Amino acid sequence: MRPAVTPLAALGLLFAASATTAASAGERDTQSEPEARRTAEERAFVYSVDPITPARGTVTAESSVGVGSGVAALRPLPSASDARTVESSLTASVGVGAGLAPFVSGVRGFGDGAASGTGLVAGLRWQLPIGDGPFHVGLVGAGFRELGGGFGGYARLTGSYDVDKLRLGGNLHVEHVFGGGRDGADLVVSLGASYRVLPGLRLGAEYVGQDLEELGAPAAEGGAKQYAGPTFAIDLDRGRAQIVGGPAFGLGGNSARVLGRASIVVSF
Repeated sequence: MRPAVTPLAALGLLFAASATTAASAGERDTQSEPEARRTAEERAFVYSVDPITPARGTVTAESSVGVGSGVAALRPLPSASDARTVESSLTASVGVGAGLAPFVSGVRGFGDGAASGTGLVAGLRWQLPIGDGPFHVGLVGAGFRELGGGFGGYARLTGSYDVDKLRLGGNLHVEHVFGGGRDGADLVVSLGASYRVLPGLRLGAEYVGQDLEELGAPAAEGGAKQYAGPTFAIDLDRGRAQIVGGPAFGLGGNSARVLGRASIVVSF
């Protein structure tokens, strides 16, 4: 649906109204500015981590549910192409200043075998101080315990760029799990685009490439998986509550056909 008044037309109407008022009565009737968001952290994607961290003293609680990995490994999307499990997580984070935000996540898998275990992730997000422009960069480091009991750690580079109402974002995630029969390093890449169609609603699309180190190489963990799908993001109460979700469709025979995840984030 086209908006009733385009930005250009609205600017013209505002100028005409101001000129008429000044000429006739010399009075001013300024339009109030829209209320600011309660938090600068705006979730636009389902799988990509936002580089903007909570402000100092802001606590966030996040609940997610989606299709589980089907294996003991913690992955943003299933490592087993025949996965029919469910995975839920609870995450708490707090802004401590200087762009730093420690977090802890509990993960529970509901399925058969190792997929039904419990995992834990604890780490730190850091928003790099590169100014207040449209480009944002962040780093994430964490240690984790997989659903099956394996231990490891990961590093993630996050980034986003805003062009008016359009947000482009992506993550580069590298991790290592200690133990035999595992890759030396696991590589996950996510890319997305999200457009604000209404003040509280974004629509977009996201791509996730998982275990890409196994492209054209011996597959220690089932081979590379690639997914893409539409996303939505809803802001409630000026960002105090945020909901993101969407399906993900497998690209290639090594990936599951249709997956999905939804999350809600509340800031205090």
